[in-house]
Amino acid sequence: MYNNDIFKDFGTRLESILIYKPLLELDRKERVANIPLSSIGLSILLFMIDNMLHYKKNNTYKDIAKFLQRLIKEKVDYEMSFSEAQEKTILIVREYLRNNGQQFVYDYYDFEKNRFNQKSFHLIDFEENYDVSTASKQSESFVLTPEAIEGLFKTKEMFQEMQVTIMQMYFRQQIDRGVFDGAIRTVEELIFVLRNRHNEMKNLIKTISKDVLQVAREKEFEKTLQRYDETLRSEKEAFAKLKQLVEYTLDKYYKGDGEWTEREAKAIQAIRRVQRRWSEAMQAHEVLFSLKQDLQKTFTDNIENLMFNSFHTNINFEKEVLSLAIDNLIDLEGMRKILKPLNPIKPSRLFHPGIFFEPQKMKKEYEKTKEAIPELTPEQKRLKEAEDRKRTQLKIAKAKIVFEWLFNPLLNNESYEMKGYIQSIPEEVKSQDEFYIALIQMHQRRYISFKTIKPELQPHLDEFTQALLEFINESEINKVCSSASINLKTDEFIVLKPLGKEISNFIVRRNYDD
Repeated sequence: MYNNDIFKDFGTRLESILIYKPLLELDRKERVANIPLSSIGLSILLFMIDNMLHYKKNNTYKDIAKFLQRLIKEKVDYEMSFSEAQEKTILIVREYLRNNGQQFVYDYYDFEKNRFNQKSFHLIDFEENYDVSTASKQSESFVLTPEAIEGLFKTKEMFQEMQVTIMQMYFRQQIDRGVFDGAIRTVEELIFVLRNRHNEMKNLIKTISKDVLQVAREKEFEKTLQRYDETLRSEKEAFAKLKQLVEYTLDKYYKGDGEWTEREAKAIQAIRRVQRRWSEAMQAHEVLFSLKQDLQKTFTDNIENLMFNSFHTNINFEKEVLSLAIDNLIDLEGMRKILKPLNPIKPSRLFHPGIFFEPQKMKKEYEKTKEAIPELTPEQKRLKEAEDRKRTQLKIAKAKIVFEWLFNPLLNNESYEMKGYIQSIPEEVKSQDEFYIALIQMHQRRYISFKTIKPELQPHLDEFTQALLEFINESEINKVCSSASINLKTDEFIVLKPLGKEISNFIVRRNYDD
């Protein structure tokens, strides 16, 4: 007996595997410079998708031949003439990867639906708007089909390193074509992918903390860090360009005569939704920069601790030093060298009888005059305590209002950017000293806990902590999340005009793992 659920989506799974069959079949063909054609075929597909990702039109036979010639020279040190490279390129691309313009067709049996099915697809196609009838063979420009892109997307390297970039490319195509509902779905998937990458980097930080020596032995950390640097930088540039594209698309609708059709009104509404979700995706991507810094710092700190502990050696003085001295194996000079680090840097002078004949230094005694502080009467003490309590309560009330404005967005949102959010806070709140004190405290902390404490302990805390606890109890924000994390954006700043200073912009985000 077996569980029939194992065949769920059997056809879809098998069709995903059949995408790679044309590549694997290349190994039956004649090798180039003793390299299997499957490796060369995959390299050509990767070269083409890289050009597509950077919006380059360099996928002609000539461009691919230059790539192949350089690849063979650099990887196996084999000199191949350009004419030979061009001949091999036409053979591999046109006959093998394009199947002479015909679809690849494969039959398979679907155990879920109990029937034979057929999978047909192209890997490479002509570029859009390419006129086959008027163009020469050397100027033919190609693109990968969606099936080929998806197949590469599912391989390990592409999935881990280029998933975000490919989704950005999909997003651009959907905006250009006006498929705004599809663009929203792409952004949702992109945010999910970015959050998965957050978890991936956090897990790596945990691994380093547990066993940094093993991570260092594998010699992959520097490559991983360099890959993060390059990938994040290029992705950030693409995010900014695509943000401009969304804004430009929205402006095109607004620059009309002002009278929108029902279809245009729906399009504008969809673009606005895309714009909001795209901003959230950009914020999620910014968090990766902070995590990368944490990753690097964790590795450096753990390596330094490991080195310090390695050289921090303890010795048994009695067995390893004293016993040797007793057996006359260590002379006086050797003992002096051993004991010197144990003595104070400035040792006290040795006692000498001549000290009695030296001038004696005597300390002068000064009488400290104490200022008389008038004692308060019981009534005056009562009034002063009441006044202090009133001042404290007023300060707590002001600080609580400030915390309400600063943390209320977390009641309905996963995160928010402080620089943009400050613009919506009323001036009467921002004009208070408590506002800037709270803002600076948030900036200096990595986490702000929303845990509560016993009421009888609150009066012993400072005013700001009491205000935060009152806000937590009244808003019940701790039912939404356990704490808030602060993620700095070091390339942007918040200007604190009353103080004449500026601090880094930061993102406030919900935490659930306190």
